[in-house]
Amino acid sequence: MLHQILSPLAIVCALAVLYPPLNHAGTEVATLSEEFVTEEFVLETLSDLDNTHIENEFSLVLSEKEKGFLSLIDDEKRVKKSPPPSLSDPALVSKQESTKSSTPSELDSSCFWLGGNYAYVHLKIHDTDSFHGNLGGMQASYAYRPLNHFYGAVKATWRQGETTAGSSTRFLVDVTAEERVGYTMAACDNKWVTTFFSGFGYRYLGHHLTQPDADSMRFNYNEFYVPLGIFTNYQVTSWFSWGLHATWMPQIFPTVTIVPLQGTRWKTTCTFANTLIEMPLIFSSNAFSSWFLAFKPTFQYWQDGHTTAKTSAGEALDLPRNTYLFWGAELNLGYCF
Repeated sequence: MLHQILSPLAIVCALAVLYPPLNHAGTEVATLSEEFVTEEFVLETLSDLDNTHIENEFSLVLSEKEKGFLSLIDDEKRVKKSPPPSLSDPALVSKQESTKSSTPSELDSSCFWLGGNYAYVHLKIHDTDSFHGNLGGMQASYAYRPLNHFYGAVKATWRQGETTAGSSTRFLVDVTAEERVGYTMAACDNKWVTTFFSGFGYRYLGHHLTQPDADSMRFNYNEFYVPLGIFTNYQVTSWFSWGLHATWMPQIFPTVTIVPLQGTRWKTTCTFANTLIEMPLIFSSNAFSSWFLAFKPTFQYWQDGHTTAKTSAGEALDLPRNTYLFWGAELNLGYCF
């Protein structure tokens, strides 16, 4: 107890000699008791003085505890006087970039998608009745899409279902495989991403026609096409983005085989009005930043050309043109890396 009282008294007495404003209070200093001379009192008094000068002049008088008080005061003053870090400080910028919420489309180059699809189809056979029905299936795709760089992707889609027209039915099988190459550009701080692409595609459309009082028939359309399109996505928030995809798909070598006509392959006319419109809505989570859920409404217009083959007598085979309207949607689970 005596040491705790004398040490602060020694400091205050020394300060009274060194610091003139305290000289007029010498009597008060001499009569200070333990109740008033506390560590808080000493700390408050020393905060107004030049600590370096005091340590040099009274290094023999101050105990290790009082020197620690002075050191703490110096540290607090340096913290208060130090300027805030500059916004251009590379270390701060790096930290901000590392903590910025990101999405697959901003930072990840490769994405894999897998999901299911549904479509309502209106099938118009030229000069005959129209068929209507529901199709369902699944799709998978992989895309390499770094910002301001080469773009490459592959996608496979399968769906099937039954359509009807009166008492006739057509069971449809629709399989598509497509590869794309292009270039991706980013704007608006990488929030707006646009990809231009082309590539090569193959589509199989199988019809199994069943009619009352007639034998069933199969029409297998094999069609190659060149996709030309644009993908654009905008990052609305850290967890949601929307986009618009448009693809034109002119055919280059379409054929059809008819069963039971011994599997002969017939050439059909090329069609050039085939289009696909998609509007992906992508949801992600900061907790699972590499995973995302994509809901994609779609509309597709597609045509099978009519046959051009003729018999030796000059009569046309005359298989009519087919026109499809697909309204549907895809639901995909994706992973980016």
